[in-house]
Amino acid sequence: MLKNIILAQATICLVTTWFAYSMRVAEQQRVACEAIKPISGIQLYGDYEADPDGGECMPGPEWLHDILGEDFFYRVDRIVLDEPFSDADIERSLPRLRALPGLKEIIIGNHRPGVSDSGIEHLRKALPHVKFLP
Repeated sequence: MLKNIILAQATICLVTTWFAYSMRVAEQQRVACEAIKPISGIQLYGDYEADPDGGECMPGPEWLHDILGEDFFYRVDRIVLDEPFSDADIERSLPRLRALPGLKEIIIGNHRPGVSDSGIEHLRKALPHVKFLP
């Protein structure tokens, strides 16, 4: 009997720890996306599964998405920098971009009047695991 109680408590501990960690990561992602929104009109979430009917399948019920938010279920894997931005915007956004653990690609649009080649190179060096596309 005591073994079962201890096992149940350990299981509850593990589940709540995982949930708290997942909520923290989701909140960091949400904050990062909000912070880079002025230079990035689009954040693309990975992990969507294609529906045979051509739509997208969400993991979990829709009501749970409403409660926990999209950032709990998905990780941003691509960002499109399609708004006008400058070297200063890149520098300000860098800590937030680093806070996106699933980020794999940054698509750099043509609207970059205040961005130098050295600014883009700085971004590439700061995020070596990210692939940059024109």
